[in-house]
Amino acid sequence: RGESQVILRHSADAGATWEADIQPHPTGTNAYDPQVAIAADSGCVFAGWLDDDWQTSVASSCDEGANWSAPVSIRSDFEWTDHGWLLVSPNGLDVTVGYSGTQWSDFDQLGRGWVIASHDGGLTFGEPWEAPAIDDLYWFVSFGARGGDGSIWYTAEIYSNDYTGPTEMYLWRSVNAGESFESIHVATSQEAPDCAWGAGCEFGF
Repeated sequence: RGESQVILRHSADAGATWEADIQPHPTGTNAYDPQVAIAADSGCVFAGWLDDDWQTSVASSCDEGANWSAPVSIRSDFEWTDHGWLLVSPNGLDVTVGYSGTQWSDFDQLGRGWVIASHDGGLTFGEPWEAPAIDDLYWFVSFGARGGDGSIWYTAEIYSNDYTGPTEMYLWRSVNAGESFESIHVATSQEAPDCAWGAGCEFGF
């Protein structure tokens, strides 16, 4: 078993009791940054995670976690992805992941912002949408949600690679199932205060 695992649990009584642990990623591998989404109409469960190779993968189960599809890397052509946010349509066909990613060698662009979409339930992913680059700043996707009208929303921040200076906060919105997005500036936040008082709280966290 890996040292770091993504574990899902299922409750059939509104959280009063919980069934056995479910591990969606392959046994013996590490997994981080868990994501989970449920297709409301089909009941299929989708899970996403980050592995030791900085690949973000997605798998699904349509039998309450008993069996899982083979994990699919959303960007096998990238050396580095991070902190994906998984969204799934009610029928389970449209799957989107917002994330940061690039090649390790392209440090000036480390942390470009992306959203990638699948229209076959996460079996394959198409060409990603890339957020507009702003002075080589670092995009970080922090949340995602689907609107009642089928629109797709992600929140994202862009800041310097050393975390100094103001942080610009954006909404990404798609009305075409994640094929393209509008990037909307909503606010400016100031530099985070130092947190040396907290063990392991490095600047930027």
